[in-house]
Amino acid sequence: FEDLVIFSIKYGAVSKPGAVRPAGADRNAITLQVPEVPAIGSTFEVPMTLASTGAVRAIHVPLAWNPAAVEPVSSRGSDLLARQGLTALAFEAAPGVVDAAGFGGNLFGEGELAVVTFRVIGAGDPGIGLGEVVARDDANRPVPVEGSVTNDRGTDVAPTVTGLIAAYPNPFRAGTAIAFALAEPGHVTIEVFSVDGRRVRTLLDETRPSGEHQVAWDGRTESGQTAAAGAYLLRFRTPQGTQTDRIVRLK
Repeated sequence: FEDLVIFSIKYGAVSKPGAVRPAGADRNAITLQVPEVPAIGSTFEVPMTLASTGAVRAIHVPLAWNPAAVEPVSSRGSDLLARQGLTALAFEAAPGVVDAAGFGGNLFGEGELAVVTFRVIGAGDPGIGLGEVVARDDANRPVPVEGSVTNDRGTDVAPTVTGLIAAYPNPFRAGTAIAFALAEPGHVTIEVFSVDGRRVRTLLDETRPSGEHQVAWDGRTESGQTAAAGAYLLRFRTPQGTQTDRIVRLK
């Protein structure tokens, strides 16, 4: 994503002949619209809508999901990019991760940025949500972006179950993001342990509101040293109980 931002900023401004660019939106926001999930073995699409005041040059949108219920299959750019009046593209940076940018100009307006296709592989809540969205302007400065998830009726989707959603990427080298959901507000503790039971790092120890959240691990120990390659255990604790998961750090 960092390379994409630099390339898009340095790309020469070339507008399409006769193109009329969309007017800027009144906010910067990403919204996922999650439909009713079909039968196991079927696929379904999750549209991703971007609203941009004109401040966004590039945006990185990682999704979270329940890997026991669904898996990302593919993604494609959509109509908002085609309406920009200049070259604007979306890329599948990794399964369930969309990077998009305007080349020679910022992104304007509101509309469907991309569509991510998922396959249903098991029963249960798909847990589809937003990871840590990163947006940059034409000077490579951060742009705050609101995030929300709605259903087919346009109402906000609140988690019904508290628990870990997924760590992505996993296995990882430089770092991984751990997504989790809270059905109600509460104190959350997320810790990393070695397989022999030694605590390596406390990633989170605070009260969070209900909703979907994310915390990152950069692969370092509590003392700031780089953790050895190998398997580690995540321990996720809330008033509702404790859950563990396995993550792997590569060399």
